[in-house]
Amino acid sequence: MVREVLEDWLSFLGGRPKQVIFAVSPADKPPPIYQELLAEGLIDELVYVDLRGRSVGETDAEGIRVAIEAAKTDWVLLAKLDTLPYRKGHENWLDEVMQTVQKYNCFGFTGSFPSPDMQSLEPGYSKTQKFSNNFSIFRGTEWIEVIDSYVGKNFDGAVAKNALYTKESLRFANEAAIESFLEKNQRYMLVRWETPEWTVFHVNVWGEQLRQIRDRYLARKDISSFLNTGRPQLIGFHPWDLYYGYPKPPLLERFKIFVGRWRRIIFRNQ
Repeated sequence: MVREVLEDWLSFLGGRPKQVIFAVSPADKPPPIYQELLAEGLIDELVYVDLRGRSVGETDAEGIRVAIEAAKTDWVLLAKLDTLPYRKGHENWLDEVMQTVQKYNCFGFTGSFPSPDMQSLEPGYSKTQKFSNNFSIFRGTEWIEVIDSYVGKNFDGAVAKNALYTKESLRFANEAAIESFLEKNQRYMLVRWETPEWTVFHVNVWGEQLRQIRDRYLARKDISSFLNTGRPQLIGFHPWDLYYGYPKPPLLERFKIFVGRWRRIIFRNQ
């Protein structure tokens, strides 16, 4: 699905950007498709992250940094392959977004997730102090400065030392750093309101499931409840509430999960 999702992004952006970089781990045995895309000129550079006995999740924050450091452009678009874009029309959306980012002095542009802190700016746009590694646009140098301050070049900063961001959870350290910076400095990320003609959904699945969900997504099936309309949104308790197309357990199992959750709440409050 690497080729298909990459082509979705190139179409969404209105063409190939000046530079396309992929971060992969050689120890994770990346499939041949990356070298094929590199040979075809659809990818400019592959940057490698050495796992050194760590899991892919533990190296995620490092991989993002390596890719952003390799960028030669002022602005960087960060996207992951389990995040699907779509647009019909809206050819000038990117220019309009960047103009609005500068108009409100936003740190950048983000999306693909619900947030309870959304504040409306003007018709079509809101702002948030949340940040997503799944889809964001920002100045690479500013991002690196923030990460150096909060995470540290050697992951020895305050955020990286926080017990919340150890092992697998270290992949959230970069997001936490940017959000801490935004809150401290009263800066914001711009969010574009979604419509059936323009969306970016983080689906959080891979492989054959990603293929199936992508087919439904491009066909615009059952997307309405997942649209980010720029209003404050509570984050769902379950992954199938949060991620479009995420597999739901059978009804009886979901009922047991629901009952178990409320039992924990009741006993905790006694």
